[in-house]
Amino acid sequence: MQDIAKVIKGAFISPNERDNNFEPANVVDGLYAIARALDRLAEAVEQLANPKED
Repeated sequence: MQDIAKVIKGAFISPNERDNNFEPANVVDGLYAIARALDRLAEAVEQLANPKED
């Protein structure tokens, strides 16, 4: 059973990437990064759609 757990853990944790605490990144860290990128994209699109008048 421990071998299966190690394989699953290895599939969801990347030693090649680090999170904010400098720990190996996991799926949650990846999803958080995607969500942040989508939020920044939405803000950029909103600014383009509603330009400020100078």
